[in-house]
Amino acid sequence: SKTSKQNSIAWILATGLVLSMLYHYWNEASRGLGFPWNTFLFMPGARFTDFYDQIPALASRNPYLGVPAVYFPFWFVLGLPLTWFNPDLGLKLFIAVFFIFWAPFAAYWLWNSERKLLSNIITVLIYVLCPLPVLFALDRGNSELLVFLLIGTWVIAEDFAQKAKMAGRKSVVFYQALAVVSLAAATAFKGYPGLYLLTYLPGRRIKEAASVVVSAAALTFGSLLWLGGPILSRIAKWRHDLEHYRFGYVIDQAGLAYNVSLLGFEKLFFGVVLGMAGADDPKLMNIANRLVPWNTAITLIGLVLLAVWYWRAQPHHFKRWQLLLLPTIAFLTLSEVSAIYKMLHLLFPLLIYSASDEHDRKDPIYVALFGLALIPKDYGYLLMHPMYPASIASLLDPLILLALAWSVLMSTRSK
Repeated sequence: SKTSKQNSIAWILATGLVLSMLYHYWNEASRGLGFPWNTFLFMPGARFTDFYDQIPALASRNPYLGVPAVYFPFWFVLGLPLTWFNPDLGLKLFIAVFFIFWAPFAAYWLWNSERKLLSNIITVLIYVLCPLPVLFALDRGNSELLVFLLIGTWVIAEDFAQKAKMAGRKSVVFYQALAVVSLAAATAFKGYPGLYLLTYLPGRRIKEAASVVVSAAALTFGSLLWLGGPILSRIAKWRHDLEHYRFGYVIDQAGLAYNVSLLGFEKLFFGVVLGMAGADDPKLMNIANRLVPWNTAITLIGLVLLAVWYWRAQPHHFKRWQLLLLPTIAFLTLSEVSAIYKMLHLLFPLLIYSASDEHDRKDPIYVALFGLALIPKDYGYLLMHPMYPASIASLLDPLILLALAWSVLMSTRSK
């Protein structure tokens, strides 16, 4: 039953968080160890810096010709209101907006008439506050929280549109338009949410998918025009900044920490586990340079196969949470860099799965893998670095996500 699933997942999330907190407290109080042994979050002295570091670029309206900026142009339009306030107040409003959306969203899916009021409240609070990606995104003050809000709006609009269509209500048009706009905005913000277009393929919803693509392109181009200045020069500077970021996080070792991508797994496995390189070792960059072309090929092949799978599948082959899960795991594992906070989007299929009354013989597997993916696992370190220590979680997370994807693929294949 959904009550059993929700209780099990809530227990894993709460227990996993408490055990990690006790472990890190013991490391500092009894063993006298500092960072990273005393926290599962980022460096304590760098709290919220992802937010504060973006304010100058947002305020400049000149991000690609001034301070380094790697975000898509639409971010510098969407994030502009954050510059209207004192940075500290802006941060509080930023976090408040996230929770004003996130808490009711979670309650919408989790509220269960089979449970008492207090039990419902506790379950919702655990889902809202305990997942590691939520805590990590808040700790960094990262803009992924806004991407989460946009994708969440798309998810809820799709749900309302489906219910309105089944009831024959005219509001279906509004909800379909809202879904298109919110997914287009998320895609124009960071690109990878565009993979959710795969969910339109089983139902042959080509016009809606095309509307998302056109809208995302319009938002991107419109943002470039709004920013002003020579567009080609801005794009060239943007590409330069992206290459600089890519060197630090893909080729060098900054992206190995707090990372769930397959490329990070490969770098750690071949470089550290097999003893081929250590911290600040040039050999690690050589290994990365050799792995990147292979990873690019794996990514392209994986995405093509996934698209073919969705195109050939019938809508009834997928449960809705499965339809969302596979693109989510694809952009988490196949991106060259995927920070922990990007796993926020795993919460969407998790909530829909938790709300389902359907029974599946693989439920124990799904519950365990969802829970394990969303709890801290840094109980040991493979690569020590003053800012970017790579823990065993960077090896475990991609494996957990791939196991979850494989379980779903095998389940849909049998239908």
